[in-house]
Amino acid sequence: MEPNDLARTIIIPKLKNTKIISIAGKSGTGKTTLALQIAGYLLTYSFPYENQCIWLQASELFPKKRLRAMFSKTSGKYSYLTQNILITPKNRPCVNYRNQSEIIKKFADSFLPPDSNCLVIDNISHHLRHYIGNQPSAIQVSNKLNNFYNKVLHPLIMKCAAEELLLILIHEATFHPKSDSERQYFHGLYNRLNSVKIYLRKTQDPPTFLMNFATNAEDPLEYSYAIKETGLVRI
Repeated sequence: MEPNDLARTIIIPKLKNTKIISIAGKSGTGKTTLALQIAGYLLTYSFPYENQCIWLQASELFPKKRLRAMFSKTSGKYSYLTQNILITPKNRPCVNYRNQSEIIKKFADSFLPPDSNCLVIDNISHHLRHYIGNQPSAIQVSNKLNNFYNKVLHPLIMKCAAEELLLILIHEATFHPKSDSERQYFHGLYNRLNSVKIYLRKTQDPPTFLMNFATNAEDPLEYSYAIKETGLVRI
């Protein structure tokens, strides 16, 4: 493992007061890689390995090739992770917002595998964005977002808290004209969560990857990083 591994050195130590990580950023900034890095570490940081991760393919296929590249050189880890990252739906991502919501509600209402310590949703905003985009008025948009939070997301959060599962939410991002900056979709909605908030971005001149990292209790910090075969590392 890289000595400047961001998951191990920066993110994991901040999970004492919350069990939710929100990872946002545009395509190509390493969101899914970072989630996989965190999940892989949590499942294999001590031996013998005994934990499992549930990975919801909400809109993105699970990155099997990336998993192999990140962990196949470490004896035993890759084989263990391929068997103990439980992917759902198995063969394809969710087809729409309703399908995604039904699966999340099922997670909240049913028993999860007893050795699970992590649940990843990749990504939670894609289908919601298209669903909200079809609402005819601002009032209906607000009502639908509140309904999603109260009836879909919040019960899942309570379930994860009760079973001490780390919940990792991956988000899409867009440019926000009023703040003149990039933000995750539904910024206000997800700011309700007591979470570790991670925003990944890439500057153009010079080309640099930057991670903005914040918790509810502390001021945000910024780190330069590189995307390597083993995951995101601080530079």
